[in-house]
Amino acid sequence: MKIQNYAQATFETCLAVDLLQLTEEKISKDAELRTISYAMNFSKDNFTIGHLDFIAKNYDLELDFYVDNCRFLNLINKFKFSNKINVIHKKIGLNLINNLIKISPVILYVDSFALWKITHAPHFIIVIQWTKDGYKIYDPWDGRIRTISSDTLSKGIINLRNLLKYCPQLIRRSNNLLREFLLSSHNAIPIKEAIRRAKAKYS
Repeated sequence: MKIQNYAQATFETCLAVDLLQLTEEKISKDAELRTISYAMNFSKDNFTIGHLDFIAKNYDLELDFYVDNCRFLNLINKFKFSNKINVIHKKIGLNLINNLIKISPVILYVDSFALWKITHAPHFIIVIQWTKDGYKIYDPWDGRIRTISSDTLSKGIINLRNLLKYCPQLIRRSNNLLREFLLSSHNAIPIKEAIRRAKAKYS
């Protein structure tokens, strides 16, 4: 996936821009605003699911939506949304992220204070890959790609959960093989083999 050089045009469109990056189509302000407009009209009770529904229906993408706790899972499951959205209950932390980004980038919900040291606020970024220097991320706020430490990324998740009291969330383009591995309590194949097969399928 090639990240486009694009910064969000409004205060609230971080998730819209991140999701449009996943489509790999050229991002425009019009597409950004159409995405958030649909999401705002979809429900006043949840910010995320309307965004996913718009992308799934308008760009024909299957998405995996990981949520961190049961209470939030129950809320999400009350909505009627596209069957191209797979809602998965999974503890969100560096271990899960490390496994998923071996296949493809992921959208992650974090406390923006970990990134900017200005104010505490929920924010969606894209975690692109792990390098020897840390995690390479795309921040839609300024449209830049940069590298942050494991500690910074972990604090972003922990502060979102414990300080801001938001449920950590993670979104990615669906990969059925890896999803089945992560959900299974009796994994039939090693994780390295699941990743190898998934890469072969999506390369």
